[in-house]
Amino acid sequence: MEIRPILSAMLRNKTGAILIALQIALTLAIVCNAMFIIHDRISNMARPSGMDEENIFVITMAAYKPDYLADSAIHSGRCGKHWMISIRRWIRMSIQPP
Repeated sequence: MEIRPILSAMLRNKTGAILIALQIALTLAIVCNAMFIIHDRISNMARPSGMDEENIFVITMAAYKPDYLADSAIHSGRCGKHWMISIRRWIRMSIQPP
């Protein structure tokens, strides 16, 4: 590909050359800004959250009867204490080295 005819055409028509230069500059500015935003978000995600993330878990309860009230069962202590004791035992067993 020869560059000389392209350069001579650009020298004759300065408006096209200016528009191409502005387009390149605008594209470069958008890409640099996007890269800065991505870098900033990644650095924010990499810092510690301050929460004990390693020991957070979720327990889901499902009832077999339509009239079962999970909230009242948990607050009454019929199943809440039993589950917490079992979970604490399981965590102690899983953390101990072999």
